[in-house]
Amino acid sequence: MGEQKTKTEETIDRVREGYESTLSWKLTRPLRALSGGARRLTGTKTEIPWADVANEIRESPDYDSWLTTFFDDQLAEIDRACAIAKEDEAWQLFRELQDDLWAVLLTRDYRSYPNIQSVLPDTPELDLQWEWNGAVGLHQLSQSRHFYGRVCELNERHGRVPLNEARILDFGCGWGRLTRYFARHAMPDRLFGCDPTGNILDVCAETGVPGELKKSEFVPESLPFENLDLAFSFSVFTHISEDAHRACLEAIHNALAPGGLLVVTVRPPSYLELDPPMGPARRGLSDDYVNRELREPRYIFLPHLVEEGHPLHDEGATTYGDTVISFPYIEKNWTDLFEIAETGILTGDMYQVPVALRKK
Repeated sequence: MGEQKTKTEETIDRVREGYESTLSWKLTRPLRALSGGARRLTGTKTEIPWADVANEIRESPDYDSWLTTFFDDQLAEIDRACAIAKEDEAWQLFRELQDDLWAVLLTRDYRSYPNIQSVLPDTPELDLQWEWNGAVGLHQLSQSRHFYGRVCELNERHGRVPLNEARILDFGCGWGRLTRYFARHAMPDRLFGCDPTGNILDVCAETGVPGELKKSEFVPESLPFENLDLAFSFSVFTHISEDAHRACLEAIHNALAPGGLLVVTVRPPSYLELDPPMGPARRGLSDDYVNRELREPRYIFLPHLVEEGHPLHDEGATTYGDTVISFPYIEKNWTDLFEIAETGILTGDMYQVPVALRKK
């Protein structure tokens, strides 16, 4: 590679610079990659495992043959409608599609149906996707689709209004990989997202992520939205300190309408065995910690240590790291604000456990 940076490298550097300098590590999913249970986080930058990325790209097919063989009648009709529909109305054309088909369309990994592609947002460079989520291609598609589908199911069972009428917030939206899934339900004026990282919101604007996206605070006292029916937060409460998580819960609670639904993800106890940085916490527990210590209210937080002078340094403390919250802790400390409506398992990402909370 020559000395002159590519557009991709410039984008990565710009986002990383803003990501580190604004302290946004506190609330958004970290720049990391997990493979085989090993964390590839080195200092403030992620070492991108290009062999793994290449494998995922090879496994991610060009979807044209699937789309044109099995769904052409349906998609060709939508494609024609997209050519003449007003921008705000086009999103509703996708409401009746299967969730998996909708997920594939959002990848843009196909050449057919150019009018559909003109409506849907672009995706950022693979480098940025990997740094932000630790996954690309089919792996990321499966993770995103499973969580989106679960949020839809939970809203149907516990939400205050149907999804197609709901005001929806993606809390910690990043580059909008999940925000875009809900556009067919909430566009043009009921889809919202927030993130403390101004530069990643710039990427959202450049790629055309739908919705009203605003910069939030790292440990927010309030949110720039109100009267929300549904909020979701993927892999945020898995990385923040006890004080920070409480501030987030209270801010989201205040932004929800009465009876509004919040879906967050937390780690299962076995994450203590998976994640090397959690080693000190694991060694401080008994062999039978699942049936002993984690049957009690426990908030296990291991901060990521930073050097003095680093933006995250605060007299040796930080609010960003790795977090495991016991379910008794949730029952004791979240129920003043929320009723626990349901918990579950995501087979698309077993280390993200969805918890549905209804505002009291």
